[in-house]
Amino acid sequence: ALSGLGIVPLPRFMATEALASGALVPVLPGWRSEPIPLYIVYPPNRHLSNKVRVFVDWLVRLLAEAQLGKPA
Repeated sequence: ALSGLGIVPLPRFMATEALASGALVPVLPGWRSEPIPLYIVYPPNRHLSNKVRVFVDWLVRLLAEAQLGKPA
């Protein structure tokens, strides 16, 4: 979209800076696509490390805030 290739569907969190600067403008502001499921997969027979747990919690929070339009 920034290269002039036309209209693109983007998650708002990916376009926040371009929207704020005016480089991109919303075309259909009231339209929302269906949510796309996201899965985090790890072996079930292994202990979930603290690093993975922290990452998963951070990702869930980030995506929830992005969906609600709140800054991360």
